[in-house]
Amino acid sequence: MKGNRIVPSALSGIIKAPPSKSLAHRALICAALSGEECFISNVGVSDDVKATISCLSKLGVMFTVDGNGLLVNGKNIKRGKECGPIEFNCKESGATLRFMIAIAAALGVDASFYGTGNLPNRSVEEYVKLLPAGGVQTFKKGKEIISISGQLVGDEFNISTEVSSQFLSGMMLALPLLDKPSVITLNEPIHSSDYVVLTSDIQAHFGVRPVIDKNNLKVTVPNGKYVPADYKIEGDYSSAAFYLVAGALGHGVTVEGLSENSHQGDRRIVKILSSCGAKITQSESFVKVCGTPILTPVRVDCSDIPDLVPILAVLSCFADGKSVLENCGELYYKESDRVHAICDALTAFGADIEAVGGNIVVRGHGWLDGGEARDYGDHRVAMALSVAAAFSDHESEIETDNTVNKSYPAFYSDFVKLGGRYTKLS
Repeated sequence: MKGNRIVPSALSGIIKAPPSKSLAHRALICAALSGEECFISNVGVSDDVKATISCLSKLGVMFTVDGNGLLVNGKNIKRGKECGPIEFNCKESGATLRFMIAIAAALGVDASFYGTGNLPNRSVEEYVKLLPAGGVQTFKKGKEIISISGQLVGDEFNISTEVSSQFLSGMMLALPLLDKPSVITLNEPIHSSDYVVLTSDIQAHFGVRPVIDKNNLKVTVPNGKYVPADYKIEGDYSSAAFYLVAGALGHGVTVEGLSENSHQGDRRIVKILSSCGAKITQSESFVKVCGTPILTPVRVDCSDIPDLVPILAVLSCFADGKSVLENCGELYYKESDRVHAICDALTAFGADIEAVGGNIVVRGHGWLDGGEARDYGDHRVAMALSVAAAFSDHESEIETDNTVNKSYPAFYSDFVKLGGRYTKLS
């Protein structure tokens, strides 16, 4: 088996949060669409961010490594049919795929989109319904996920975020390239709305200010040029959550580089851990979490924090009593069927956990046995299982193949820094 053998060990110490890939995708795109030079610092080197850089490069955007950041030059960005059809390889990044489809359509670029891993199975149906009404043909002629042809036009669009808010964010990023303002309407309030707020925040930093109505049912996007600006990527609460939970399970972990005033939705992990009884110390630049002998079970609405579900499931296993993670339906369509992936994997570790509709129910008894499980090719499942294994009673083996590189390439070096012990299996 290719993977990792993990020996139980109490994780504790200090690490730095990796850069947020959610923010990096958006900042790199806005910088490129400014048509000028911008410096984006603390970008990180996750596979997903590399996919967005690669796709923007296909449009003629130039990137130069400068210290811990990238100089982004969008002066030669391609538009229209004169640049010829472009093939975009989005690797395994759903955000890259869904953002770049909308941007290529707004630029009038004929394009085909490809991917690896589970990406070809992830839905782009919202664009198949939406784009033809705006003058863009969608089709599939071979192994591509989707191909598009035509110039996006129009000023009114209707989108559902039930499967993913990335369709809405993609259109918000793209629509300022059109000749007039646009209105996006939704049939239901925005799912994962915090990610949409992040999109709006970064657009505003680059001079474009969408307006999200108070009922989350309409977004007004102005037309106009993105303004060049420099931007520093925040530390990522989604990735930090794994080690913040480790702090709650053991002798304390401090994660530096987390902004107390961040608009990242996954900052909720701090309040959730506090509600479990963990001791929290937070400043403008770090979060420290220390454990308590008995953790209280939780009931959490996860509709806006789907990326936290795998590690919240682990946390619930070590709590004393029944926890319910509600509204996890979006997780059926991630890098894996993440609901069943985390339930099956933690069951193999001795957890009492089950999927009930769109919810996950965990009857925690304060411990896990450990065992053998696989990550289903899902980076967040791999990281959650690694934390679970560190606090289990016996050694564990996790079948994995560098899946953490998708979002957190330094995950295992930080694991060791905090006292974790693992060996690679081949």
